Amino acid sequence: MALKLRPKHIKSPFLRWGLRLVYLGMLGGVLGALFLVGALLYFSQGLPDVEQMRQHSPPEASRVLGRNGKPIRRNYRDAVAAMTLGGGVWIQMYHYSRSAGLTGFTAAEWRDVPTGVVSFLRAVRSNRNPLTYVHFMFTTTRGDGPPPGEPCSTPGVPGGPTVPGVPACAPVASSCTVLPWVNRTSFPAYGRALVSARARQDNFVARRADALITPVDPGSPQVIRQPVDSPMACQWARAQSGSVNLRILMNGPGAYRLGGDQATTWGMLFRQFFLIP
Repeated sequence: MALKLRPKHIKSPFLRWGLRLVYLGMLGGVLGALFLVGALLYFSQGLPDVEQMRQHSPPEASRVLGRNGKPIRRNYRDAVAAMTLGGGVWIQMYHYSRSAGLTGFTAAEWRDVPTGVVSFLRAVRSNRNPLTYVHFMFTTTRGDGPPPGEPCSTPGVPGGPTVPGVPACAPVASSCTVLPWVNRTSFPAYGRALVSARARQDNFVARRADALITPVDPGSPQVIRQPVDSPMACQWARAQSGSVNLRILMNGPGAYRLGGDQATTWGMLFRQFFLIP
């Protein structure tokens, strides 16, 4: 039997068609609501409630342990993959704490951290050389120190002539400790199974850095402002220690919120290192 949607007491055809559309709209709304309820009931089967989600503890696939043997954080596999594909990886060569503020890396950290980061990135993705896209990030640290001294002349090559009429730069005594990098034989902070592999990786990176450092002709002598014993001058001295650090510095360093005399020293040492007159 066919369903007739034509009220007999309505004579106007426009009203009759309008009423039919209203009936069809109501029917579609009911069917749509039933569909949504059914879909919600179907897809919500087996899902945990809010309380179960709060108490959820996923299984631990890997653990990163500190030197004390306690877990410190989850594994940064996704972040490492992003770093190996990015245009550059910037290593912040300083620490921050509320009590001490900004403090620069120690001599041991300048010696070990850059090589360790490059070795780690190469182990994750060996088809791209991290020595070409890792950079240092400097900042103003505690102990600003005095500004650079008066202009003086430095030879273009060791023992070469200086600029006539400008006094030669005298050696500056510094309390900055620079530790040379040496071939690895052991890593006390790592498990025994990783010692030999990590040592081979670091030594390989150091050899690659040696091969990638191109000697530069320093050209004619320059007039500079001699850096004094300051935290920024010490950071630059440590950044040039060892072939890995030197190769990373050649990629171009960055500066974050430099101020005071350390900003002047940073700019002067930047121009001097990259031979910018």
